[in-house]
Amino acid sequence: MCTALLPFFLVLGGHGDEARRVAAGSVAAAEATGIPLSVCEALFAKGRAFAESDPSVALAAYERCIA
Repeated sequence: MCTALLPFFLVLGGHGDEARRVAAGSVAAAEATGIPLSVCEALFAKGRAFAESDPSVALAAYERCIA
């Protein structure tokens, strides 16, 4: 679960580029656990990582998170 939120905390720390680089891996790792909360957190974090640079990617992650 901790790695699921890594992109979120990277963005908060001012490391948006790194957050975007690790976001897909965080989602994949969360999906591999099969834990729905971890997947949702990873998708939320991915959304936050892309919110300013690519809103369409962010929106898709947010929408998948609430689906």
